[in-house]
Amino acid sequence: MAIVVCNRLAEQSAESNPVRERHGAAVRWMTQGLLLILLAIHLPAFVRMPLDCDVTHYDLCARTVLMYDGVLYRDALDTNLPGMPWLHMMLRSVAGWSPEVLRLADLAVVGLLIFALVRWLPEGCSATDRWLTVWILAAFYLSTSEWCHVQRDVWMLLPCMLALRCRRRQILALCQSASFDRRNLIRPVVEGLLWGTAFWIKPFVAVPALFCWSIGVWKVLRVQPMRRRRIVGDAFLLIFGGMLAGAAGSAWLIATGAWPTFWEIMWVWNRQYVTHDFSDNEGPMLALGLFVRFFPWMLLPALAIPLACRSLYDSGNPTEGQNSKNVEAVDRALLAALYLGWIVQVVALQHLFDYVYVPILFLTLILLCRRYALEPPGTGRTVILACLLLGVVLRLPAPTLQRLAAWPLCWQRTESAELLDRLSVFQRMNWTDLERVEEFLLERKIRDGEVVCWAPRANPLYAALNVRPPSRYLLMHLNLRVFARQREQIWTEIQRCPVRFVVCDIYFDKWKADGANSKSFPQDRLVFQAGRYVVYAIDAACLRDWVETNLEL
Repeated sequence: MAIVVCNRLAEQSAESNPVRERHGAAVRWMTQGLLLILLAIHLPAFVRMPLDCDVTHYDLCARTVLMYDGVLYRDALDTNLPGMPWLHMMLRSVAGWSPEVLRLADLAVVGLLIFALVRWLPEGCSATDRWLTVWILAAFYLSTSEWCHVQRDVWMLLPCMLALRCRRRQILALCQSASFDRRNLIRPVVEGLLWGTAFWIKPFVAVPALFCWSIGVWKVLRVQPMRRRRIVGDAFLLIFGGMLAGAAGSAWLIATGAWPTFWEIMWVWNRQYVTHDFSDNEGPMLALGLFVRFFPWMLLPALAIPLACRSLYDSGNPTEGQNSKNVEAVDRALLAALYLGWIVQVVALQHLFDYVYVPILFLTLILLCRRYALEPPGTGRTVILACLLLGVVLRLPAPTLQRLAAWPLCWQRTESAELLDRLSVFQRMNWTDLERVEEFLLERKIRDGEVVCWAPRANPLYAALNVRPPSRYLLMHLNLRVFARQREQIWTEIQRCPVRFVVCDIYFDKWKADGANSKSFPQDRLVFQAGRYVVYAIDAACLRDWVETNLEL
């Protein structure tokens, strides 16, 4: 609210340049101060927050390759392209296996992403508006749960923003009357490499990439209708850059021996993965939960989507050259194309997972911040600012109080399950209970392959126990559910493993004993319970019969 007050004072001081400058400086200093306070409170806790089970899965893939000389897909099954395991392998090879390594990398990626987003504010935007945008974007991300952190969709937005910058410069160059220079030939290749890099992380990025290129072509043809040959050449260079990225990744898969299994998973197994209903016919409830967790941020697309649609048709007529009017027209159109293309691929192709919607909200915020910066002083500018600050006011206090309470503990060097539980926002796992299971299994002198983490939310046990999973099916429960046609093959491979114990999650797993009561789990072969986690003494030969008797797949 202090920003609103100071912003209003700065607007009212237009009659005196010295007074206006002093008020503008005061607002800028206050915004920078609020940003520093935000980072000082949240960053120590953010670095010590728990990692979600999705992140643990990719880390297990990296462990299998780096620590056990395994082959990706053959020895660690993943249903996605290998971009995220590659990033985990690079980070772990350089910085080790501490959980903080991934969180610090996430901070670096998001910091660079915020910098890239802020660069899309209009030319001539005041320093105050830029710092305010940084503060809002940082506050949004720091208010999200651990399910949204160190995730593919957020990380792939960074190369997309860099590719969009290349596309912007290429469009402006195509609008000029001068002939191409060397940069105009190199730029689309670099852009293609960046889109290709994002594609290896998640292939759905092809949709916004196509949107951005199509809008760029439309803009160029409105100014230079005779430049169809250059546009075709630009398209070939862009595709060539993407093919370079594809060839580099394919070469790694072939060189490491992962190619045959990768090909089989992508083109045979994944047909079931794409069509599988992860909501268990509870899509409306999952959508409601997602809306509640992101409220009121999820209200902002209702403002940004019409703004983006209008920008595609009302961004001004591009003119020849790189004057400010032409630059602004291209910026508005490209950012709107990326935003709308991203929404299309999320709604049409992806599941109702929280982290999938974080890039949409990042782009929503930058679109509204651009509008705020362009809006003249008055009621409209104040309303936009109020909408932007609504999410900060409603979402930030709860995690701020939570992290302030745990702030002194965040500086301890030793890992603490109690601290992880205190810092957890979504609480999909209970780290104190998991630590008790770890202690129980350590007393049994567990070795490689002897424990099965049936529930994905127990997977951190593999790293904690420093043991190798019994098979390549790191998400065994989900693999058996999703790949029904390969179920016999999965069971055959599992029955060769030296399994002694199975760890289940009574809240995540579905028990046949009583479908209406998630706590009704079988007592047969139960040897230990710690809160939501239960341990069963089952060998590989009996595992299938026990699962089919007690669990729903």
